[in-house]
Amino acid sequence: MPTESAMSDDISTTPAGPASGLLRNLRAGIRLAAFQRAAAPSFRAGGAHLAAIVAAELLLAFFLRLVVVGPHGTMDRYELGATLFHLPLFLLAALLMGRLTGKRRLVTVTPIALCAILPPVEIVHALVELCTANGWLRPPPFLLDPARYFPFFGWWSLAALLALVRFCDTSGQRLRATLMVLLVLVLPLWFVPRGELWLGLGPDGGASRQSAASEETIYAQPFLLERQLTALHPGEPGVPHLYFVGFAGYAEEDVFRHEIAVISKLFDERFGTAHRSVTLVNSPSTLERLPIASRTALDLTLRQIGSIMNRNEDILFLYLTSHGSEEHDLEVSFQPLELDPIDPAGLKEMLAASGIRWKVIVVSACYSGGFVDTFRDDDTLVITASDKEHSSFGCGTESDFTYFGKAYFDEELRRSYSFTDAFARAKEAIGKREAAEGETPSNPQMALGRGIAQQLHRLEARLPATPPHSPLAPGTVR
Repeated sequence: MPTESAMSDDISTTPAGPASGLLRNLRAGIRLAAFQRAAAPSFRAGGAHLAAIVAAELLLAFFLRLVVVGPHGTMDRYELGATLFHLPLFLLAALLMGRLTGKRRLVTVTPIALCAILPPVEIVHALVELCTANGWLRPPPFLLDPARYFPFFGWWSLAALLALVRFCDTSGQRLRATLMVLLVLVLPLWFVPRGELWLGLGPDGGASRQSAASEETIYAQPFLLERQLTALHPGEPGVPHLYFVGFAGYAEEDVFRHEIAVISKLFDERFGTAHRSVTLVNSPSTLERLPIASRTALDLTLRQIGSIMNRNEDILFLYLTSHGSEEHDLEVSFQPLELDPIDPAGLKEMLAASGIRWKVIVVSACYSGGFVDTFRDDDTLVITASDKEHSSFGCGTESDFTYFGKAYFDEELRRSYSFTDAFARAKEAIGKREAAEGETPSNPQMALGRGIAQQLHRLEARLPATPPHSPLAPGTVR
């Protein structure tokens, strides 16, 4: 490791123009991002150089976001705090590095080095997003999670750790520097992800700039939910009706909101759920008109439907779409709110408390097959976009539908009233698409109870011009 005298070779504090100093610092940042030592003289340190690289990095981040999202968007001032959150942390790390090593020049070098690592990481991340949006690349869903972008955050964290550790002379200094990076930089930035100042407009041509945590939003939520619940029509004796509940749990990607909007309209038109439909959506573009998708809102919705429906005849169709975990939790996310996930056992408790008997539960998420065994009973049809060990596909900011949502709802249920027949054909179509694109099969699942199978036939019989179909045997699992 370099000594104090060697550090004078590695770090230049001699005067330099802003442009030449910025270029030198950016080149050093590229080397650090590649996990290499910065060549001597690597950095131009000082207040003016720090201001220059901070400004350049923020402008680059904004430009890359503009390229990825497109020019038709809007500034989101509520994200300004999250966008700049890293700066005081970098300065605190600089002060601590100066004290840990006894090298006062590191107080100005450290924040410049940490900032200089960011541009290469951001450029690669933007390229991956663009290639994904154009179909040239199909990375796993977690790679582009906008709330964390795990691999890219890990890349920057490791590069920053190596850079600061290499500024130390002794093993004791290196150990303390490692702990400092983890506690002062990595941990806080993990819980407060980088904000995005430029947001693209949704398909409806606009997006609400209201924050999910604003006073207006918080106090509007009970009214928005009550408006939908009080508009529900009760059941009618002797006439089976379908009640639709759509739940889009992940706010950072428009695909879930778009699915719920299209599917809700489809059910109103084809399955007679107008005035018997509730949509819970996490999206900045719907904050002013739709209730937020939360565990509590879903519980209240199910209880209300259970209280007004004809429990002996009416059927609930519950569609949940979001990201899923290997523990089979359905992610419910709307920053900066802290929302609880939906797990199979918790959802079963909600449905039991509602008193709803006949149920069709469709879960579109990775590892959603974990819901099948929990809901396998005589009164339930449960369908999932994948088995419990594999991912489903099609999530992303640029997607209109997930693979499952497109095949099952937007294609098959437009020409069939049978939820089971539509599943059989959609599963086959999804398998062919995944094979053509080289994806690991998601293996969608279905479990059909004998009682719900009979009840669905009664529902189909009252729908106009029911297309012919071949019913699946009760208890079938695909």
